[in-house]
Amino acid sequence: MLGDSRPTEFDLRFSLFGIPVRVTPMFWLGSVLLGWDNMSSGPPYLLMWVVVCFISVLVHEMGHALVARWMGCYVVEVSLYLMGGVAVYVPGRNHSQGKSILIALAGPTAGFLLFGLMAFVLKAPIERFAEQRFDVPARELIDAGIKVCCLINLWWGVINLIPVLPLDGGHVMRGVCSSMSPYKGDEYARKISILVGGLTAVYFLTHGLTYAGILFMSITISNMQSRPVR
Repeated sequence: MLGDSRPTEFDLRFSLFGIPVRVTPMFWLGSVLLGWDNMSSGPPYLLMWVVVCFISVLVHEMGHALVARWMGCYVVEVSLYLMGGVAVYVPGRNHSQGKSILIALAGPTAGFLLFGLMAFVLKAPIERFAEQRFDVPARELIDAGIKVCCLINLWWGVINLIPVLPLDGGHVMRGVCSSMSPYKGDEYARKISILVGGLTAVYFLTHGLTYAGILFMSITISNMQSRPVR
């Protein structure tokens, strides 16, 4: 989503469903910094946070990648980096704005499905298994992991649908703008991103959500700087 996704010699590389996946060292660093408050409960809780972040972001980006491939696109890779990830693909023949919108929506949808699976299907069996096999500290760690998984995949998905570039909601909004105005769609999308991003940053900052506020402030500034020079 944000940050530097350029390859490094220290990247973790593997393949999932035939799609190359690359995880940069900055992804791990960003996850640790974002979840550092978990250290107050002990290192296992920080490790749990990092693992859940990895799984959640990977599921999100694979949602994009798999739907892109289904739409006839060539998927170059999925990469995870400092502030999230990206599914890189080359549009296929007869690609349309409608297909781009569906691909953009596929990431949050995959996260919502993981939330539903964990909250309503797997939570009870996992808790019963943990109660039978593990001691109290381990059960508490597992319970915390379930809550973090639900939190990330629900609320990060909701925030990601805000119509601000480069979030998925922003890509959906740009697709709609480009469909309505092929020549000025990108310009309209940037203007909407600046307005909505700025308002969202103010909302978060005035409600004590400092990290989210700073994130949207930086996104807004980036969109302002990307405006074409007249």
